[in-house]
Amino acid sequence: RSLNLVGGGRKLELDLAHEAMAETSPAQILPSSAVPTELTFYAGEDERGAPAHSSTLVPKPSSAADLPAANTAADLQPMPLWPPTFSNAERVRTALFNWLYSKNHNGKFFLRIEDTDKERSKDEYKNQIIQSLKWIGINYDGEEYIQSKKIEDHIRVANQLLKNGFAYKCYCSSEEIEEQKKRARQKKIPYIYNRKWRDKKESDISQNIEPVIRFKSKIDGKSILKDLVQGDVEIDNNTIEDFIILRNDGTPTYNLSASVDDHQMNMTHIIRGDDHKINTFKQMQIYQ
Repeated sequence: RSLNLVGGGRKLELDLAHEAMAETSPAQILPSSAVPTELTFYAGEDERGAPAHSSTLVPKPSSAADLPAANTAADLQPMPLWPPTFSNAERVRTALFNWLYSKNHNGKFFLRIEDTDKERSKDEYKNQIIQSLKWIGINYDGEEYIQSKKIEDHIRVANQLLKNGFAYKCYCSSEEIEEQKKRARQKKIPYIYNRKWRDKKESDISQNIEPVIRFKSKIDGKSILKDLVQGDVEIDNNTIEDFIILRNDGTPTYNLSASVDDHQMNMTHIIRGDDHKINTFKQMQIYQ
């Protein structure tokens, strides 16, 4: 795996799989005033030895000053990595693409620490992320945004969605959910919650269970994501489950927290891996 940075008339290639990378940081090689205008990412090689799964960020337009500002954020979880370094290709790629896009469009790049998962989040991992960004020469605007400090805002939005009929309490036991997942595996189909409590009344509760709060996803019609890379991406709404936005311990989930944070931070563009596409459709519904 390698990264090519082009900026200030100089080119730097990083071999992300080589230990020698730790000896010299990109920040020591690239001019401090240079914002790279092109980035090419290679993930492995094909059977002929040629780069596979490559993608290139379009070079900075000559009239960039006329473009609307683009604000982005790198959402990084403070969790352990192996090997224990930020040189994990996926994380480097996420941070670099967000940074490059925002800076080439007169915007701001923020670092958002998603630390609501207390079992995996530790200060040492957060500090590792911050130091690694400095090592690679990426400077974020302002202070790092600590998601857990905004948790009351996330909970307030969940309760507002519940009050306005866009969410509901689900009293399914963990055993029921596991049984549903087991049936899906047997049928070799993706698991989607069966919406058992979507239209039930709380008077139907027969056991003492702390409920989760689920978002009431659209059932009919289609949703279209206007992606700047892939174009219009269409999905049937009935394939999006009624996803959990508040756990039974009262803590918010990723899709709710990310949506609220994006709104409060005035994000204009979301740059993420293709594996998060379904999350994008879920967050679009929260926005709507």
